[in-house]
Amino acid sequence: MVPSEPKRLLIVEHRQGSQQQQWKLGDNRQLVSATTSHGSKGANKASAGLTQLLASAFLPVGFPGSVTEDYKGYVAWNTVQAISSYVRGVLSTHAVFKGVGVGSQAATALGAVFQFFIRDILGMAGGIMFAYTAGGNFDSNAKQWRLFADVMNDLAMALDLASPLLPGSCFMVLVSLASVARAMVGMASGATHAALTQHFAAAGSNAADISAKADSRERATSIIGSLLGMAFTHHMADNVLA
Repeated sequence: MVPSEPKRLLIVEHRQGSQQQQWKLGDNRQLVSATTSHGSKGANKASAGLTQLLASAFLPVGFPGSVTEDYKGYVAWNTVQAISSYVRGVLSTHAVFKGVGVGSQAATALGAVFQFFIRDILGMAGGIMFAYTAGGNFDSNAKQWRLFADVMNDLAMALDLASPLLPGSCFMVLVSLASVARAMVGMASGATHAALTQHFAAAGSNAADISAKADSRERATSIIGSLLGMAFTHHMADNVLA
């Protein structure tokens, strides 16, 4: 049996800069053509480069081998939750400003400052009391307290959103309760952050890197969430519930 001759490249015809037509001399000296595309390869390289850049900016070095298996799911859901929180945060801030009278001729700057002062003082006092009563349980129940922080964050923003619907002293009660809830959020999430970071550090010595990348993701989600929140607030500007 006579072995077939190897295919020899005879002509390369370029088309539209990204495609090329190749003509080869195949078996039994028959002319064979094939079309290849370099544009898709370039696009794939660009996509891979962008993916690598995002991974380097927002994921720990050595991911996924340097973290535990549940880290990927945690990051995905935490990112969605964070963006949602920042969107609602812009809406709740808009609601509180309406409640203190921003845009009303009867409202004064001193009155608004006084209301914010009372709200913040009560919030800080509530945070101190919460740390006093629950501080010893943060390490042993980190996941539960992290969930508690997310629930209280939702409650705080719900109270802020509802506050302009009620007059006078009722408004102050709602925003003060929201401030207390928000102080509890900061206390619980901050206290459990170290425990969760240490849990995800599969490499044992990359807890600092995991914490730094979490901070980078937080900043990125705050930018995205704030932009979406501003767009939604502008769209709902004439709605009293916004």
